[in-house]
Amino acid sequence: MSRIYVEQVVGSGVGPVSFPEGLKVFGGKTLDLNGAAINLSTGLGVAGQLLSTTGSSLQWVTRTDTDTTYTLGAQNVSLNDVRLNLTAGGTGSGTQFVSVTGSGATTLSYNSSTNVITVGTIDNNTTYSVSSVDGTAGKKIIRLTSSNPSTTDDVTLVAGTNVSLGRVGDEITINSSYVDTNTTYSLDGSLVTTNLVNLELIAGGSGSGTDTFSFAGSGLTTVSWDEGNQRLIVTTPATDTNTTYSVSATDGTTGKKIIRLTSANPSTTDDVTLVAGTNVSLGRVGDEITINSSYVDTNTTYDLGATTVSGKPVIRFTSSSGTTKDITFISGPNIGVTRSGDTITISGSTYGVSTSSSVYSNALNLSLNNNGVQSSSVAVRGSNGILVSQDPVTNGFLIGAQSRTTISATTSSLTQNGQQSIDILGYRCYVLMSIRTSATAWVRIYTDNDSRIQDQNRVYGSGALTAGIIADVTTSGTQIFLTPNKIGFDSSPSETTPFIYISIVNRSGTTQPIAVNLNLMQLQ
Repeated sequence: MSRIYVEQVVGSGVGPVSFPEGLKVFGGKTLDLNGAAINLSTGLGVAGQLLSTTGSSLQWVTRTDTDTTYTLGAQNVSLNDVRLNLTAGGTGSGTQFVSVTGSGATTLSYNSSTNVITVGTIDNNTTYSVSSVDGTAGKKIIRLTSSNPSTTDDVTLVAGTNVSLGRVGDEITINSSYVDTNTTYSLDGSLVTTNLVNLELIAGGSGSGTDTFSFAGSGLTTVSWDEGNQRLIVTTPATDTNTTYSVSATDGTTGKKIIRLTSANPSTTDDVTLVAGTNVSLGRVGDEITINSSYVDTNTTYDLGATTVSGKPVIRFTSSSGTTKDITFISGPNIGVTRSGDTITISGSTYGVSTSSSVYSNALNLSLNNNGVQSSSVAVRGSNGILVSQDPVTNGFLIGAQSRTTISATTSSLTQNGQQSIDILGYRCYVLMSIRTSATAWVRIYTDNDSRIQDQNRVYGSGALTAGIIADVTTSGTQIFLTPNKIGFDSSPSETTPFIYISIVNRSGTTQPIAVNLNLMQLQ
């Protein structure tokens, strides 16, 4: 190895110098790198040291580790609950954790010895086994036994009439002791003639004899017998897809009968339901439905006839209750009155009789004329249910019972339980037969206005607060028949015109006007 002195290299003025065999600087000497001196008096330093600059020189320094280190651990907190712990070290401190919890059939556990977390599952499904056991006399049991939890559930087989049960292990045998004494049948057929086949039902077993049924084709349909296959063949040129119908009667719920139309192709039913109304009941025998009425007509009817009382002709009205009302004819000057059967003849040599309207209600004037000049007049007035009217053809007068009539009235719009009083122009005395309303309502009819005022604050469903009440009904928008009929009258002594005094309460549940129809017959 050659030696080159530093003084020689520095002072030579040459460029960079290479040292193929290396450069050795002895201890205690300074290596100057472009003005930065490296003091090598400390040698090469120790393991792990770094060459660091101070700004004016280079030196060996020991590196300081400021990194945070971490340790991962785990622990069992509780059953099925494991915590993962991350613990800081080095320049760090503290612990953070994550909890891992098993749920449902999933289990979780930590083994600190092996540092292993185990994830597993629990089978909570119920399993079943089936077996057969003996029950009480005549009974065998099919038993279903479950696990988790352990329970049993049984199906019991019971031997009925002509049946016995046996068991070997899990095999149950059902035996019959029934002896068949029924008649057996065999079927045979034959072609009698074209389009006519006889089927013979031949009894066997405990029976005997043969029944024959004939099948004949009609129209486009033909019948034949297949002897080889023992079958009846019915042939039509096309498939009939028309729907056919049958009608029948059946029972519905209480008070109802059903007329049922049953179709084929497809099979459906359509019903018409008959509902028994007021005074009507329904009965059924087979397909026959009977509609019966339980209504009893309590109206008074009259028969008209003629008779003689005390030598005088009389027109007599005989009621259905047996009472009579008479109109007596008395002969006047130059007037003769005679009766032959039910015919009353009024005669006179120069007199005639005519009728004309009267100033009274329900009345006609009967006038006696002498050669066309009225000589006297009498008013014939009906009362107590007797109606007097003029015959438009003969100009005579007709006498008969009053006919029924309907009187109506409508309230203003009433709220639920709203009340209104109405006075309807009516009769002094009348027979009230029925009441109809347009919606559900509480209707009360009184003899006078004072009675209505006394009763107007009465609570629905409680007793009347006055004696002057003729009718007290609640309707549901239908006609209510009053049986027996009610006798009504206007008892107001100060009234010159008779009225029917009504109180109406809306019970329909909605705000609306209520219309009331009274079916009655005038008596006075």
